[in-house]
Amino acid sequence: MNVNNFEQYINEIIVSRGEDYYEWELVNNINEIQPGHFHAIVNGSEDYHVQVTLDEPGNILYSSCDCPYDFGDICKHETAVFFALRNRNSDVDREEPTLHELLQTLTKKELMQLLVEYATDNPVMEQELRLKYGPKKNGIAGAKELIQQYIEMAEEGGFVNWRNASLAVKGAELVIEKMEESIANQETKIAVLLGELILTEMIDLLQYCDDSGGEVGMVVDEALDKIDTAILEGVDHLNDLEKIDIVQQLIDASRKNSYKGWSEWRFALLEFCVSFCDSIECRKMLEEELEQILAESNSDRWSASYDRKQIKLIQLELIEQFETAEKRNMFLEKNIDSSEFRERVIQDNFNQASYDKVIELCLDGEKKDKQSLGLVHKWQHYRFQAYKALQDETKQKSLGMSLLLEGNYDYFLILKQLYNQEEWSQVLEYITDNLSQTRLRGTIYVRILIEEGLTDKLLTYCENSPIEIEHLYPHLIEQYPQRVTEIFKQHIHSMAERSSNRSAYRNVCKVIKTFRKVCGPERANVIIKELEDRYPKKPAFLDELSKV
Repeated sequence: MNVNNFEQYINEIIVSRGEDYYEWELVNNINEIQPGHFHAIVNGSEDYHVQVTLDEPGNILYSSCDCPYDFGDICKHETAVFFALRNRNSDVDREEPTLHELLQTLTKKELMQLLVEYATDNPVMEQELRLKYGPKKNGIAGAKELIQQYIEMAEEGGFVNWRNASLAVKGAELVIEKMEESIANQETKIAVLLGELILTEMIDLLQYCDDSGGEVGMVVDEALDKIDTAILEGVDHLNDLEKIDIVQQLIDASRKNSYKGWSEWRFALLEFCVSFCDSIECRKMLEEELEQILAESNSDRWSASYDRKQIKLIQLELIEQFETAEKRNMFLEKNIDSSEFRERVIQDNFNQASYDKVIELCLDGEKKDKQSLGLVHKWQHYRFQAYKALQDETKQKSLGMSLLLEGNYDYFLILKQLYNQEEWSQVLEYITDNLSQTRLRGTIYVRILIEEGLTDKLLTYCENSPIEIEHLYPHLIEQYPQRVTEIFKQHIHSMAERSSNRSAYRNVCKVIKTFRKVCGPERANVIIKELEDRYPKKPAFLDELSKV
């Protein structure tokens, strides 16, 4: 988009509302923070902050608004600012310099004095400056204070609503930038500690924050990603004492009460420790911690089961990195009842071409996991691949048919290749007859009818479900024009009978427009007249019909 043509890329309603906002002079304080980077405040139900980046020809490279609008890419506040920027750009003789140009006129002494004055009045700004430029020994404490100050600014009555969530995480985002600097400087310990600090503070924040927009969760994921990067890039530059120190820090952090109920992130911290376990002492520390958690997870609660599974996965990772293949295989066999470990054993046997063993493991898994349809299907897929490797077409056909009738369309194409042309028509009849009587009738059933050109069955399907004619008519209109017209009319009258508000009336009219395109304007006019005669006491409906 360009500021001179953005209207053609944005919903016309949003354009209209944005233009109203601009004309009502609700766009205020447009500042060019850097060349091409603008910040503006738009007055609405509250003040919204809009940022726009333009290149020299006026192309809109980026725009954002902190309003809650989520029904499209561009909101009315951004559009209002686009109008303002277009008007601004047409004024060649700009009255005021940009902020960037203004600051360039100041001396170093004046800039320093300005910064100190603003930082004195704004503690958050002071913390940001100290975090970015202060001594490293103050980094963790300063980072914590900065995160908490932004959270306090976002709080209203002890709670952070979803509108303020992006402000609440601003301090954490600044600390993530500090993590990136530490990673670049190979300050692994500082980066890890900053990441763990973010996790702790964000977990605390989630106790009293509406994170329906996902801002807090995204910051946590980014912090975890940065910790991982810091370790991968820095581990080779650490001695054993430094590794032990970091592992102890991670273990201590994982023990905090904050992580109760957040096991996924707790075990992420422990998994980071694996990278340091070429140090015997580090490995001993981690193994003892895992055994301690395992001993405490002795209940049948789901959370305890989840904890045990995560511990076993970390133990497997340790064995795979630092033990023999024999020990790894023994560990997997010992824990075969866990689906993650069963899958690894199956994959191992595939790699060794032990297909009979794969089938045995899959059948056992299907029996043990019969309460979980997803796992049963997983083991069936592996079993099918084993039959394929063994060239057992009979069992491929049997299992493939079962999987298809349970909803996996991919096996339709596979089955079609397994049968010869003479057999296929009878098999196809069996498939469609079975699917037509199941809950999959409207999904892969229709897809197969279209794929195989079974228009007679597709017509019957639409006769039984007239609403489907809206998207299936292209496959029927040429062969069954009269029946398509009748089904459309039945569907439209049925919709009209159920409609009781303007929104529903508009939906009826939308279908009439499709009907007019498919069956012609004369038939559309007839059905409009029928509806007008039938519903004379529904003025809103009559109004919508008049627009068709």
